[in-house]
Amino acid sequence: MSRIMIVEDEAIILSLIKTYLLNLQYEIAAEACSGEEAIRLVKTVKPDIILMDISIPGDYDGIRTAQEILKEQNIPIIFLTSHTDEETIDRATGLSPYGYLFKPIKQIELQVAIDITLSRKAIEKQLRTSEARYKSAEETLRLHQTDLENMVAAQTGDLKEAKESAERANQAKSEFLTNMSHELRTPMHQILNFSKFGMTKIETAPKEKLASFFSKIYDSGNRLMVLLNDLMDLSLMTSGKMAYYMEEYDLTWILKNTITDMHQQLEEKTIQLDFKIPSSNILTTIICDNIRIEQVFRNLLSNGIKFTPEGRQIEIQFAAEDLKMPDKKVPGLKISIADQGVGIPENELDTIFEKFSQSTRTKTGAGGTGLGLAICSEIVTQHNGFISAENNPHGGATFSIFLPYQPAL
Repeated sequence: MSRIMIVEDEAIILSLIKTYLLNLQYEIAAEACSGEEAIRLVKTVKPDIILMDISIPGDYDGIRTAQEILKEQNIPIIFLTSHTDEETIDRATGLSPYGYLFKPIKQIELQVAIDITLSRKAIEKQLRTSEARYKSAEETLRLHQTDLENMVAAQTGDLKEAKESAERANQAKSEFLTNMSHELRTPMHQILNFSKFGMTKIETAPKEKLASFFSKIYDSGNRLMVLLNDLMDLSLMTSGKMAYYMEEYDLTWILKNTITDMHQQLEEKTIQLDFKIPSSNILTTIICDNIRIEQVFRNLLSNGIKFTPEGRQIEIQFAAEDLKMPDKKVPGLKISIADQGVGIPENELDTIFEKFSQSTRTKTGAGGTGLGLAICSEIVTQHNGFISAENNPHGGATFSIFLPYQPAL
């Protein structure tokens, strides 16, 4: 049942309207005889429709009263008036009322005005609901469109990054093949040339000269063997067929043997090796493959010797250090090898251990295939450790190997 509020100061008209409403089975929500009273009552009774007399006494006539009510509440208003002057009608029309009833009021006219008002109110409610749904759907569509655009942008970015990564990989492999071709040809040419010299001059050359030829052939053969071993190691690592034989070894013993084997290279460049023997409270025995760990030491020391100028120094230190694993920390050992060479560009520190990668400061003129550090990284990773590089404050670079005492292989 619709609730209707009446604002009318004439008692006879008020009584007649109430009779009509009761006959039509509407509920009378409230009645007021002034604008001020109507404004006060409407806040509490909240009627469905207001029948508003335009000519009511007080500071607020019916039109001004309707203005105040409509500021806070959207209640349909039907004006009651005996005025037909153009100014009054224009003022009332500015509020978009739901209807006009001219006095004297008839029941049938009142019923029609209320029915039209209720129908219009229902339609407007449906329109507001539809508009809200439309705006919600529009917002949902906008969000989906934004998500789709973000997804496309992300996928485009991923594709671009993948393309750039593939291009970098192809470039690295191209450079690797060029370097490998050069590195293989150089010792092979030396072997062939010095063999040819020895063969053609075996009858005339003194023994010292022939011994020099054999020495150069031997050195070139060793260099070639190192390259072939790197290629074989890379092939095994790529296929996952590299075998590891894990036993307990003292890393200082492995490192001392490596240094002894490389003593001649150190002397040739008058490089001082400062091997700081670890204190007794640092455990240096771990479970590892001694051949592979020696390969890591040999590679890092060889690089240090290659890129450190004559008369400089290489420093080796041991330190106990916990390794951060995904779910815990495990006790381990850190071995640092610091050289005084050319260092590594900061933007290459994260890529120096990738396959076929060489520092831009070392790959020109220094030789090498870019496999050594990648092989070192793979070996250390297979021991559940990791390797890192950083530049020293006063020049050169430090390579640090972090190994757990008991890798879970």
